[in-house]
Amino acid sequence: MILIFPLPPSTNALYGNRRKGTKGPGRYKTAAYRNWLHRADSYLLGQKRPWASGPSIIGQMRGPLEIRIRLPRKGRGDASNMIKALEDYLVSREITGDDRHNWRVSIERSLD
Repeated sequence: MILIFPLPPSTNALYGNRRKGTKGPGRYKTAAYRNWLHRADSYLLGQKRPWASGPSIIGQMRGPLEIRIRLPRKGRGDASNMIKALEDYLVSREITGDDRHNWRVSIERSLD
């Protein structure tokens, strides 16, 4: 299965920490992360299962998985820092099960 998503923010830019004495939880999703999640949802909704009829999208894949991530050649940022956001997204949208079952995750920049 091939899925296409916008470039995620770096792992370092996913969460922020609130100062002591402020309301709300100590950690929060940054604006950059929330914006990316919204854009990723838009990308996902446009990618239907080619073998299914109707409005359904990709179903959950279970068991040990190999995930290969391919970034554009002229992408920004540290490639390995983009893995976590993508893995967490796939789990949160029930495309994959818990990412602890991923037996191989690789990331590379495109050569073309």
